[in-house]
Amino acid sequence: MFNRKWILILITTLVMVGCATTKGDWKKAQSLNTVEAYQEFLRKHPKSEFTNEAKRNIMKLHWQRAKQTDSVKAYQEFLQKYPESEFSSIAKDRIEELEWQAALKVNTIEAYQEFLEKHSQSKHVLEAKERIEELIWTQAEKSNKLEAYGDYLLRYPNGKFANLAREKIEAFLERRYKELSKGDFVISVDSLRKLAYVDYDARLMLENLGSFVFGGLFLRCSISFKGTYDECLDTISRGLEMKGIRMIKVINNPFKEDTKEGYKELINKIEKVEQEVGLNSELKGLLRVAKWRLAFLEKFKNLEQDFIQKLKYAKSKDDINKLIYEYKEFKHLVRKAKKKLEDMLISEIRKDPSKSKFVIPDILPVKGSYTARVTIIGQKGSEFGFLETEYPGDGPLEFDERMIAKVPLGDGSVHRYKGKYRWIVARGVYEFVGDKEDPLTFVLLNDIGYVYLHGKGKVIFPDGKEIRIGYKELGN
Repeated sequence: MFNRKWILILITTLVMVGCATTKGDWKKAQSLNTVEAYQEFLRKHPKSEFTNEAKRNIMKLHWQRAKQTDSVKAYQEFLQKYPESEFSSIAKDRIEELEWQAALKVNTIEAYQEFLEKHSQSKHVLEAKERIEELIWTQAEKSNKLEAYGDYLLRYPNGKFANLAREKIEAFLERRYKELSKGDFVISVDSLRKLAYVDYDARLMLENLGSFVFGGLFLRCSISFKGTYDECLDTISRGLEMKGIRMIKVINNPFKEDTKEGYKELINKIEKVEQEVGLNSELKGLLRVAKWRLAFLEKFKNLEQDFIQKLKYAKSKDDINKLIYEYKEFKHLVRKAKKKLEDMLISEIRKDPSKSKFVIPDILPVKGSYTARVTIIGQKGSEFGFLETEYPGDGPLEFDERMIAKVPLGDGSVHRYKGKYRWIVARGVYEFVGDKEDPLTFVLLNDIGYVYLHGKGKVIFPDGKEIRIGYKELGN
């Protein structure tokens, strides 16, 4: 009986001592209020009445540390430890905001795209997408390349800058069209070789170039070359590039002719090349410009009918000049108007030579020569010119025994000068320099001389005297 009583007293005493120790350790942990203090308490008292509160206090202290650090890493570490805590949503929101601020600071397409991948439901999604669009547009403007504006439109057909992109593309294509329509049509040997897969003229041109450059070695691929026809053309292409010949002048320039039929033919050829062997960047560019110009002409198909009616009833030079200005974007129409203007001026001057604005009496028609209208394109570094029939009613040309076109010198022959060309007469050498856009134009008339009709340029006389013609300061 005695022993039982003392055992009970001992147990009660131990319990009371244990409780006192637990409470003391808890008060100590509370007074220190650190993660380490609470962790030490839990190590000593893993199952006390204060266990849950100790764990909660540790979580709160970790949250305070994350807030004080205020970094993505700190919040992520907190979420890894306490994914379901009362502070989890706040931590996630703060991570989102910090990563958004970081994206704003870097301000790159990649930074915003990375943000969107991580936070697809963020309140900043719309702004991130807008900033990506703005950056893509800025890059397009900075590069100022047709492809860049095209890429923008592919991504944002109804975007903030879509109309401006279309205007830029339109201006770019128009500028490129104007470049292509001026002077010579020049393409690379590589593009010519690709066209040769589908076009007879391109194949013939390569063969002739091979014959010219290699001294008759490739007079005809089918006759002179041991191998396939394509291998022959490949050999010529490589040989031309090895000799430093990378660009070739093509005689027929569809962009100068500026007709729907010409563009359709060119588009058809290039699209066939695309199917056969693929396109290089040059052919892609030509295809894009050709399609744009064809669409431009198709859009105004009724305009041509209106023009023809207006031209039919044009009764004066002023009427025709107004038409030329009104339809200046349509070269094939302008050429028709200038043809009628030339007819009107020639008829008027034949009746009354005093109506001419400028005449060179030394240069007269040559008896026995043929009569035709031609454009004379001056060749750089040469006194000779290349003849073209580009206006309605031009030609036909006559050729000498070397198959070189002869300049028409008969009565009524019209010469339009683009670039520099020299005339050698008894008195000496006359030099004519015509504007490429508005060619300096003369006509040979019996008993009158070489009469100015229209266009811009200058004439240099044998004595060195120079006269500018067709400019506003002269009243022309």
